[in-house]
Amino acid sequence: MDKFLRRKDSSSRTDDEEPSTSVTKNLKKVVKRSTKKTTLNMDSRGVVTKRHQDHSALFAAISYQTSQWYPAVTVSEKALEASYHVAKLIARQKKPQTVGETLIKPACMEIVRLMLGPNEVKEVNKVSLSADTVKRRIHDMSSDILGTLIKKLLSAEKFALQINETTDIKNKAQLIAIVRFVEETLLKNIIYFVRRFQSELPVKKFFE
Repeated sequence: MDKFLRRKDSSSRTDDEEPSTSVTKNLKKVVKRSTKKTTLNMDSRGVVTKRHQDHSALFAAISYQTSQWYPAVTVSEKALEASYHVAKLIARQKKPQTVGETLIKPACMEIVRLMLGPNEVKEVNKVSLSADTVKRRIHDMSSDILGTLIKKLLSAEKFALQINETTDIKNKAQLIAIVRFVEETLLKNIIYFVRRFQSELPVKKFFE
């Protein structure tokens, strides 16, 4: 009986000891979980740094694309500026507005092709010199000139306005207005406007 009881006691002791081993196992598991948690935190930090790297790579790609777009925008701006300059020359020489597309542009393309090469001809071809385009360019420049002239007249201390009669190439009566004012110690004579008479009255009656 004693042996049996001792065995039972020993077995009971082992049973009592088993919870302690389970506690240590749980502690080990807790420790392992904590280490895993730290590694996860480290991993999460690593992911954040990778995301920053991805953002920096994306920013570099966008910067490269914008650097490639800039020359194209510059070329279009130069073509627009060249179109205005040619339209101004056509207006000053009093040539037909179709001369830009029929003569000036083909001549420029031929000169560039012979002296620079075919690739540069493509850039010259981007300059729009059609009759409608030249007409719009001249209208835009005339509107800007008129607005600038009005600002100068308003800022001047004194100015004189002279209205006179003139005729065009078709011998039609035109009303012309000329303004005189001083700008930086210089006397300026500028045509303010030229308008065709819409009235049926004779010009002499109009001035009387």
